[in-house]
Amino acid sequence: MIAAAVESAILSLGAASLVHIYRWGDGCAHFHVHFAGRPLGRPLGRPQFRWRYLPFLERRYPNRGNDQLRRAAATVANHLAGADLA
Repeated sequence: MIAAAVESAILSLGAASLVHIYRWGDGCAHFHVHFAGRPLGRPLGRPQFRWRYLPFLERRYPNRGNDQLRRAAATVANHLAGADLA
């Protein structure tokens, strides 16, 4: 339920057509989850946008700046606050 709510919140930002969810661990007693949005347009013919490369594209995208990141974080937080996670 939580993963679906985070996916829905990311999609509500309007910049992604799909959200890929990755679970990565590094051998320690924890794991972390990454939610990677596939850019709009689903450019499937371009190898740099295939699913396995999406986590590494962050370095190639222009820096959105702290203000835009804060607005996006607030939008996702508000979306999750209103989600039925029970």
